[in-house]
Amino acid sequence: MSIGENVKALRLRAGLTQSQLANAAGIQLTQISRIENNDTDPKASTLDKVILALGCTANDIFNKPSGEKMSLEDFIGAIDYRSGMDMRTAVVLWKQLNDHQQFIKQVSETYKNDSDPQGDLVKRIQATEAK
Repeated sequence: MSIGENVKALRLRAGLTQSQLANAAGIQLTQISRIENNDTDPKASTLDKVILALGCTANDIFNKPSGEKMSLEDFIGAIDYRSGMDMRTAVVLWKQLNDHQQFIKQVSETYKNDSDPQGDLVKRIQATEAK
């Protein structure tokens, strides 16, 4: 995706109109329109204002925004079962979250040092079968 496409995706994800983003960034509406349509190469100072107004990072502007929606099936499959999250909670979270990947990363990080009883069981079964 181009910078303009990323700015537009981030603006829409934030629920802002071009006018609202321009006001929040303190720049002219035409600048936002030209950026989103890739009609200009914005100055670093302009991009900095847009980044602050969107509450995102420069990485989001220059790369594909990380907040791409996952399918519900993929989201449920990616949640660490050690979190103890039930299906109803997973569905509610899936609907509410803007950045599924970041949430899954945080859950995985939270439980990375916890024991894995299913993994331990598999290891014991494999050890028994090897004998």
